[in-house]
Amino acid sequence: MRCGRLIDTNACPPCARGAARIIVYGRCLEQLHPDVLDSVLSGDPGFSACPEEHHVNMLGFKLAGMLARMPWVREVTVFTVDGSMHCVQLHFMVEEVFKVMGLGGRVSRRHLVYEAGRVVEVPARAVKAARYLSRVARLLGGSATPGHTSPAQ
Repeated sequence: MRCGRLIDTNACPPCARGAARIIVYGRCLEQLHPDVLDSVLSGDPGFSACPEEHHVNMLGFKLAGMLARMPWVREVTVFTVDGSMHCVQLHFMVEEVFKVMGLGGRVSRRHLVYEAGRVVEVPARAVKAARYLSRVARLLGGSATPGHTSPAQ
C-alpha cells in the first residue's frame, strides 16, 4: 500500500502500525512501473523517496526516526530502478541507517531493483561493494592501482 512520501510522513504513521515490513521505493517507480511497484508492495506499507529532490541524509534521518519508533518492524526493503545514479543512494542510505542504529540483529533488509522487465534481489554485500569504485574495478578485472596521475598538459 502506498503511504506517501517518506520525507513527509509522520515518524510513526498509521499505515505502518503493526506492519512487520516497510518498503522504501524510488518515486519514479510510481510513474514508470506502477504495476510492478504494487506487486512488490503486496499490501505492505511503502514510502516513496527521490534523492534528486531530497538529500539522502534527510531521507535516512527520517527512516531512522521511524525505525526508532516502530519496534514491530522486522524488515526494511528498498526498491528502485536499476542503474539510476540517484536511486542507488537509497540502497546506500538503508545500509548506513542499519550501521548507525545497530539494527542488524533485530531488523533485516532487502535490496530490490527493477531491471529489464524483472525484479532482482541484490545482496547487501553488492550494495557495499558499489560504494567502493576501486573494489568494483578489481571485481571487473580492471586496474585499481594506487597512485596519482597528472592531468594531460
